[in-house]
Amino acid sequence: VERDANESESILLGLCERVAFRARKRGVKARTVTLKLRYADFETLDRSRTIPATHYDLDIRHHVFDLYRLARTRPGAIRLLGVGLSKFQLDGAQLQLFERSGRRSIAVDGVREKFGYDAVRLAGTSPLRR
Repeated sequence: VERDANESESILLGLCERVAFRARKRGVKARTVTLKLRYADFETLDRSRTIPATHYDLDIRHHVFDLYRLARTRPGAIRLLGVGLSKFQLDGAQLQLFERSGRRSIAVDGVREKFGYDAVRLAGTSPLRR
């Protein structure tokens, strides 16, 4: 259950990193990002957005945080946050002239492959509790 807004943002950032990592590992880019928000009283909201195909965590984060701000319409504790990707296309389908995910993402993925997923995170991300 969420204690404050910073905690929610930290959790969302971690979820964005995780789904982006999985997409890159599978060699796909997503065209739809989905946010799931469940309040403590079990009211559940799902919000989705079609985006330019990406597997870059900061692009996904931008859209997820925007969806979160639009979905968070009332006060109250949050029981669950989720981030999902869908409408995949193969990574090599269309190359972009200024690919932002290139070297940084590949380097981070290599560290995670060698030392485990939690070996490296974006600043402000807290480890997910299991």
